[in-house]
This record gives sequence, C-alpha cells and structure tokens, in this order.
Amino acid sequence: MIALAWVIGLFKGELKAPENSLLFAGLVGGFMWCVVGLIWSENIPEGLASLNIKLPLIIFPLAVLSITWEHKKWSGILSKIFVYSTMLAATAGLINGCVVLLNGGDASISDWSPFISHIRMGLDSLA
Repeated sequence: MIALAWVIGLFKGELKAPENSLLFAGLVGGFMWCVVGLIWSENIPEGLASLNIKLPLIIFPLAVLSITWEHKKWSGILSKIFVYSTMLAATAGLINGCVVLLNGGDASISDWSPFISHIRMGLDSLA
C-alpha cells in the first residue's frame, strides 16, 4: 500500500525530496552494495531472491521519506488501525485454537496464530 501511495504521489507530482539526504544516500548505497555483491555470487537465482527479500527494506523508508502526509492527522489513525488489527488477529487465533481443542484435536502453534507467525504476533503485542 505504501508503494501504491508513492506511485500515486509520483503521478500527482506531490513527492518531495527527502529532508535527510544522508539517510537517503545510505539507504540507496546499502541496497546497491547488495546488488554489487550479487556479482560475486555463484548462485544468481538465490542472490536475486535475496534482493527480492531486501527490496521492502529500501522501498518502505524511501516512500515514507518522500511522500507528503499530515503527520498529526494520520499517525493517530494508523496507530489505532495497528492496535485493532493486532487485537483482531489475536482474537481470531484464540478462537481458532479453542475450536481445535474443543473438537478433540491437538492444537499446534499454527492453530493459535493462523494469519501471522507466532513470533511476529509476539513482537506486535510488545509494540
């Protein structure tokens, strides 16, 4: 969704230059370091898969740095969405795990968190 917002901002001409050019250069440089490192890779498909995994690590900060948005208006809304979605996922996992147990099944970790990794769910609840 952030990449889509960036593309919309690009077409509308509402993108701004990042205020912190050192951070921008560091992000681009770090990703380019990985691209150059692909030259020494013996397994090009695996290297490209690794770049694909690292791509959101550069897209997210660059989009956030270059999109103009009203921080006071949207930060509260986004925080509420995050909290409610975490609560909804936890509730769905609790219901799913209890249903498996009540039906006589052996509830594994994936039954208690069907939509998200149990480790990520734990990290989300800490935030």
